[in-house]
Amino acid sequence: MNPRLIRNRSQSSMLMKRKHKIWLIIAGIYCFLWLLTGTWGISDIDQAFDRQYAVALDQVPIERIQTMNVRDIEDPTNKFPETDWFRYRSKGFAVCPFIVVDEAAAVWAGLAGFGGKRVCFWFFGFTHSWLVKAYWYV
Repeated sequence: MNPRLIRNRSQSSMLMKRKHKIWLIIAGIYCFLWLLTGTWGISDIDQAFDRQYAVALDQVPIERIQTMNVRDIEDPTNKFPETDWFRYRSKGFAVCPFIVVDEAAAVWAGLAGFGGKRVCFWFFGFTHSWLVKAYWYV
C-alpha cells in the first residue's frame, strides 16, 4: 500500500476528530450558558421585576402575590391584597441562553396594569423584558 495514502487517511481522521472536538466545545459552552440563564438569570429577572413594580403611583408599596391566574383576572380563585395594588410573576423558564419566558401581572394605579406573557433578555445582570402576549392591559 502507498505510504502517502495512509498518511492522508490519518490526517483526514485527525481533521475529523478536531472538528468533532470543536463542535463538542461549542455545544458545551452553549449548554453552560443555558444553565447559567436557568439559575442566575431567572433570579436576576425576578429581582428586576420586584424593583420595577415596587411602589404604586401614589407611593403605596405594591404587595407581591404568590399565585394568580394571569389569563383571567376575574377568576374567583385569585386572592388580591386589600390595597388593590399587586404584582405577580411566574417562575419562568429559560428557553435558550439569555432568554427567559414567564407570565407576569401588575397593577400600580386605578387604571394602570397589565397581565401577560413576557420574553425577558438576561445578560449577566442586565435584564430587559417585552410583553409578547397581553391577556389584559389597562
